[in-house]
Amino acid sequence: MSNANRLQFITSQSLSSSASTFNVTNCFSDLYSVYQVFINDFVQATANTYTNLKLIDNGGSVLSANYESAEYQMASYSTFEQTRKTSTSQMFERLNFNDSATTGVGLSIMFFNPFSSSSFTYAINNSVGFAQSSGGIAFRGIAVHKSAESITGFSFVMGTGAITSATVNVFGVK
Repeated sequence: MSNANRLQFITSQSLSSSASTFNVTNCFSDLYSVYQVFINDFVQATANTYTNLKLIDNGGSVLSANYESAEYQMASYSTFEQTRKTSTSQMFERLNFNDSATTGVGLSIMFFNPFSSSSFTYAINNSVGFAQSSGGIAFRGIAVHKSAESITGFSFVMGTGAITSATVNVFGVK
């Protein structure tokens, strides 16, 4: 089977107006155990801020507990920085960064077992941003939601400010 046939399109959701959170809902089901998410043209209204990520359960609640993560920030203009968190309120605290409110960033997130109510949900992220006065910056992270519950979506949450635009494409992986 070619790689092109391994990704099965599920949904595309776009942010229609500026908001401090952007919920992507009803994108996980029992059809797949692995999901690949691509985020294009993610533009932050406020410069110099991080974007965070939380999960949404099958009742529609945004979950703010039971996360652990390890993240690596790779800036072309400074020393690389590694963070590890346990018992935190969000899956990723440094999903991406952009110090320009006019340029978008790209993100990729892979989710494992989100819909299963008998296993933890894991995720891996990769993203790239741009520090206007300094240069490129990239992020890589791995995280787990240490509660066995059914997850049906996820929420982008700004540390400060708002998200101006974003397009999220969700695929199931065969």
